[in-house]
Amino acid sequence: MKTQVTAFGFEVLVTYLLPGILATMAVLVWHGIDIEGAKKLVAWAQDAQFLSSFLLLASFTLFGALIASLQAFIEANFLDWLTSRMLDKDQTQFNVEWNHYINNLPENSYISRVALYFQFETRIGLASLILGFTLFKVSLIHAGVFILLGLVFYWIGSLHHRELGAFRESFYNEHA
Repeated sequence: MKTQVTAFGFEVLVTYLLPGILATMAVLVWHGIDIEGAKKLVAWAQDAQFLSSFLLLASFTLFGALIASLQAFIEANFLDWLTSRMLDKDQTQFNVEWNHYINNLPENSYISRVALYFQFETRIGLASLILGFTLFKVSLIHAGVFILLGLVFYWIGSLHHRELGAFRESFYNEHA
């Protein structure tokens, strides 16, 4: 996917920072933060100086990068396999089409948006699932809501992954 320089900030926000915020919340819940501790953290963030703001942003970014890495592993080891089966391709042909597509990537804003949505949906879905499972310590209802949201986001992302696979197949058939 060729990225516009102007879209870089938006891509970082939706594919790293937002999942990172959810993952940071999961870590806080896992470690047993109570309502008073959460209020203190919010007050600290509101009165933050440069160093504390930087540390908070770094935490979100780190956890967002961890979510992105986990998602990349899942994509390479599960979603690609599943998508190749849904498109009636063997894994070798699927990878040949992927490599051909990447080496000859067309400039197409629609495909770029679908790829961005795929990244957003699967990473938010994964972060929501992690948060949902940690929320079992606090509330079954909240845990269920986040797990359901996570599954829905991840499912929609997997549909976009399949759509991107079909784009690659079509591009390969036209240009091979």
